[in-house]
Amino acid sequence: MKWLLGLLLLANGVYFLGAQGHLTALGWPAATSAEPERLTQQVRPDTLRLLSPEEAEKIIHPPPPPVLNECWVLGPFDEKTSATVKKNLAAILSPAQFQIEASPAKAGGGAEKSTTELHWLVYMGRYADPELLNKKKGELRARKVAFEPINQGPFAPGLALGRYATQAEAQKALGELPSRGVHTAKVGEDEGGKEAQPTQPTASFQAKVPVVDPVTKASLEGAKPVWTGHSWQACPTPNGA
Repeated sequence: MKWLLGLLLLANGVYFLGAQGHLTALGWPAATSAEPERLTQQVRPDTLRLLSPEEAEKIIHPPPPPVLNECWVLGPFDEKTSATVKKNLAAILSPAQFQIEASPAKAGGGAEKSTTELHWLVYMGRYADPELLNKKKGELRARKVAFEPINQGPFAPGLALGRYATQAEAQKALGELPSRGVHTAKVGEDEGGKEAQPTQPTASFQAKVPVVDPVTKASLEGAKPVWTGHSWQACPTPNGA
């Protein structure tokens, strides 16, 4: 047993001397605490850097991608259709998400004008007495019946209560006057009666959704059959481009 114990002590002594570098001349490898083989396993170690807490948070919990909102308009359409579109929009969006508004006027000014022949006149007169004429004006004002003076032509001096394109329209208007306290009006044909009237547009409303995010876009496109034959378009830019 003594010889075995002595052998273990000798081996420990040799290992200690080698670990301290005293036996390198005899071929014992130099002791080192470094691990150079790990450097060969690194990919561009010179580019490594420490991240700030904010940078690390963005990597762990990246922000959602930005949502590109759009603005859409639908139309134009007439007042009756606008009520239908409003009802359909209210079924899928909140009231704050859409608007029903008048369509922008076309470039170039107001509406075109057309001349309408207004030969049939509902009138009162003729009043040769100015005092009687003024009395009749006062009575019409009191009854809130609109009129305009007739200063020339076969019915002057008199008061026009309305001009109409057909005799039937004039007779209908005349029949409504007694209920308003007017009993002495008549219908007459005025050969010179003409009136320039603006052409009324058949479509003057549009729907607008100012913010169309992906969810809203899917809702609008999914309800395509209810948009009365119209399709959604991007809102025009402020400069009209």
